Formats: sequence, C-alpha cells, structure tokens
Amino acid sequence: MYCVPGTTWAQELVWCLIKDPKSPEAKLELKKRFPFLEDPGLDTTGMRKDDPMCPGNTWQILHNLSAPRTIKSHLPKELLPKQIWQVKPKIVYVCRDPRDVCVSFYYQFIKLHGYKDTFNHFVQLFLDDIMLYSPFWVHILNFWKMRHEDHILFLRYEDMTKDLAAVVRQVAAFLGRNVNEEQVSWLTHHCTFEEMSKNPAVNYDTFRMAPTQEAKEIKFMRKGKENHRHRCLTGKIQYSHIGKARRKSSY
Repeated sequence: MYCVPGTTWAQELVWCLIKDPKSPEAKLELKKRFPFLEDPGLDTTGMRKDDPMCPGNTWQILHNLSAPRTIKSHLPKELLPKQIWQVKPKIVYVCRDPRDVCVSFYYQFIKLHGYKDTFNHFVQLFLDDIMLYSPFWVHILNFWKMRHEDHILFLRYEDMTKDLAAVVRQVAAFLGRNVNEEQVSWLTHHCTFEEMSKNPAVNYDTFRMAPTQEAKEIKFMRKGKENHRHRCLTGKIQYSHIGKARRKSSY
C-alpha cells in the first residue's frame, strides 16, 4: 500500500486475526511482530537507532518469526520481489482518499524527516509525484486492477472508518480465519483509534525523539478520521488539481 493510508491500523487488525491478540507477543512493538520490508534502506531523521520502534535488520527479524509471518511494505508493484507473483501470498492493500493521504504525509514528513517548507509546497510535490513511493495513482491503480485476484484484498480506509466490524469479517474471511461475533466485537474495539492511540505497542509514541521542536509536538497517531483535508486544503487543490492528476494517471 502507498504510505500513510491507515497502514498501522490494518497491520494490527491482520496480526490479531492471524496470531493470538491476547498473548504476551501482542504487547511487543508492531515492527517486531510485523516487520517493515524496506525499512533498512530508509533514512528516518527523527528516529534514533536505539528506538524500540527501530528493532534492527528486517531480514533477521523475519528469519526469527514463526509462520505464518506478516510483512509490511509501501513498495509499488514494480519494486516488490518477483517471487511474490509466483508464490502469491495473501496481500491486503489499503487505499485512502489522496487528499487525506497528502495531509497525513505532510505531518509524517515533519515528524520523521524534519520537513520545514510550506504545506502548499508539499502539496505541489505530492501532485507532481516527487515524493517517496510515488507516483501515487499508478501505485493504487496497479493493485486496483488486480483486486479480483484470489490472493489480493483491496480495502478502502473510508470503509474502515464507517463499518470496522464489517471490515473485520471481510479480512478474516480473506485470511481464512473463522471469527465469532464476540471476537469481532473485541477486535472492533481493540482497533478503534481511541484504543490504538493509547496502546504503546502500536502508537509509535517513541517518535517524540524527533528532529525539530515542531516535530516533537506532533503525535504519530493524530486524528484517525477522514475528511480532515477540508481544514488544510483549498477547494481548488482538493477537487481540481488532484482530480486532474487522477484522470491523467488512469489512461
């Protein structure tokens, strides 16, 4: 999935369905349970190497994990290991309204990379696809075109905010996990923004060791809501520019 479309949310849900959410392992930091494939190659200014959310070499972590393993990646289809399309492991892809993605990405860049330029300049970089993991629409459309494949589940962040219980059932069915209503209820509560924001295993509060004073004031889990863009983006940028970019990328 492209960066910041609700990745942490989806990770915790998937892990809890595959593993035992009430085991001691569930209290470990998410990166230790659900390693980030390309993490060793990223330079995250705001994260210290002794940060518990920076547990070390991804490959070593994966080697030590018991099956079934869960792996996170923001890489586009073209950069994923070729073996994925031969072995066909289960892939859960989450997309989100690009306007909300842009706003969240902006705050993440301040938090993790010490971004100091204006928000308007950041929006332009996003629109011009001069961003990490871009081009945005190509990234999404490549997986959208594969949404009918048996090993791919294409989710919308907006559906998760509207009816999380339904998404829990959908993901469970995709992963081949039988869940009763009590389990659905527990998972729905466990994966709410309120619960996750106070869960030290997933809230990334250690990112307060940030590169600037402004970054220290920003929480990794900020809003957990859709349509926050209306407070940040002008109407012209919201509907004209991003819509135009979407149509262009669809051809």
